Amino acid sequence: MFNKKLQEIRKSRGKTQKEIAELLDVSWITYQRYELGKSEPNIQKLLSISAILDVSLDVLLCRDEFLAEHADEY
Repeated sequence: MFNKKLQEIRKSRGKTQKEIAELLDVSWITYQRYELGKSEPNIQKLLSISAILDVSLDVLLCRDEFLAEHADEY
């Protein structure tokens, strides 16, 4: 879920994987693994991704969708 959201947001911002990887100071392969769901960024990288893509962590981590689906449980 996170990986698909990350890819969707990146593309909507007109950024390439390589551009984001450079801004995060990680290899392109590392960033690609995030989008493929083969690896997940640590909290520092998540915060950086959030800032780079100008999106909240709730949206990036699909928390907003989860809460909307389970609103009656909270």
